[in-house]
Amino acid sequence: MVALDSAPKMCSVLREELSARGIRNVTVVNRAWEEVDLGAEGWKERFDLVFASLTPAIKDPETLTKMVAASRRYCCLVDFARGYRNPVLAELWPAVLGEPYPGGWFEISYPWNYLYASGYLPEIRFIADFWEEKMLLEEAVARYCRSLGRFMAVTPALEEKVRCHLLARSTGGVFCFRHRGYLAVLFWRVNDDAEEGGRRGI
Repeated sequence: MVALDSAPKMCSVLREELSARGIRNVTVVNRAWEEVDLGAEGWKERFDLVFASLTPAIKDPETLTKMVAASRRYCCLVDFARGYRNPVLAELWPAVLGEPYPGGWFEISYPWNYLYASGYLPEIRFIADFWEEKMLLEEAVARYCRSLGRFMAVTPALEEKVRCHLLARSTGGVFCFRHRGYLAVLFWRVNDDAEEGGRRGI
């Protein structure tokens, strides 16, 4: 089993958790999915299941196609549905940039349609969800600077604006936020060797 994440801290936390639980069959790789060379890593058609959940790593046809290429049987993609708007970004964007928040850039219908047009039959299921997260202020600053960094250069001045905005909404150095939305789960077979043959859904 291989676990991949571009954030060094996330990888460190996962390694600690695996060690604490005595799990030894997971290799943790600190790398961005976009930078992975499947051939060089020996990952082409290596995995029975390739799973990606709530990650910006699967963001376009190239990264989705690479996900499929790494699997020999199944893929599962979990992401937001119904034009999800991150409430923190929706508030942060106009505060630090002085312009309206453009809203959800990702919609689950894009990968579903791409997969269907490519000959697959992905099953889709929806889950209504509500959750609350808490994190240290500097962790929140790093997280939302990474989010903004997908669309613009994050300068020291922009980072300081983010910090000031989040600080005003923190208590005791802890930033807390709530989310409400819908999750979509896509599951599909990638080859003709799966049960019942053909490129099928569940």
